[in-house]
Amino acid sequence: PPSRSKKNVDTEVQYAESVIAWNVKMLLTAQNKSQSALAAFLGIQRPTMTNKMKGRIAWSVADLVKSGRYR
Repeated sequence: PPSRSKKNVDTEVQYAESVIAWNVKMLLTAQNKSQSALAAFLGIQRPTMTNKMKGRIAWSVADLVKSGRYR
């Protein structure tokens, strides 16, 4: 298979991060929940949540699993 350049992989990662953030935003909106409340549930600071939502900090698998349990 052809190898992927680092630039292409970085672009794909950035796209995946943006999709994750968008999905989290949509779920929070649908459930009438706030990013601050999710941050508290995850045990992270509000600025960290903001950075995750803006794609500056990656979502960990643990964050995603915990977020899926947030009601």
